[in-house]
Order: sequence, then structure tokens, then C-alpha cells
Amino acid sequence: LWPMLERRGFERVLLAKLSLAEQVELFQDADWIVGHHGAGFTNIAFASRGTRFLEIFQAGHFSPSFARMAQLDGLRYGFAVGEVDGVDTVVDPAAITKLIDILDAG
Repeated sequence: LWPMLERRGFERVLLAKLSLAEQVELFQDADWIVGHHGAGFTNIAFASRGTRFLEIFQAGHFSPSFARMAQLDGLRYGFAVGEVDGVDTVVDPAAITKLIDILDAG
């Protein structure tokens, strides 16, 4: 998945290496937020209206909490479900590309 996202201009960020102030600034300035479901997404509260947000879940797990936050904040939200492969969640890059195109179209 990462090579496709990188070709499209996405930047990889590890939130655990950033201060809270850096995380707030990152989410405020983001055009896109893409990643695996987790606590770091509470930072979408700082995202600007219209920011595109794509959340990836493991099969068998779904939580509507960030979808609801995105809706309340005026974010463009989508989600994908991947299969667990060891410790990784594997998603189809073609499906993610399609979701990105849909969210870009508004």
C-alpha cells in the first residue's frame, strides 16, 4: 500500500515521534489523513473542514467513533477493511486508489 500512496504524494508520519503540538499542527495542515484505526486519530478533532480521511480496519473490527467525529467536523470520510496477515493488515491497493479518487471528487 505504501508505494502507491507515496507515488500519489502522501507522506508517512509516526505520531509517537511527534509532540502534541506537532501532532495538532500536522492535523490542522493535512489535506489527507490515511491510516490504520487507532487512538492517534483522535487528532482529527484538529483537522480542517473538507480534509479527506481514510481509515483502515482489520476484518471483524469496526468502530464508528472516528467516522462520527469526521462527520461532525465536516471531513470527507471513507474506510477500508483489510485482512490480517500476521501482525499486518493487508488491503487491496486498487481498492484504496478507488476510495482516494472518490474522496477527492467530493
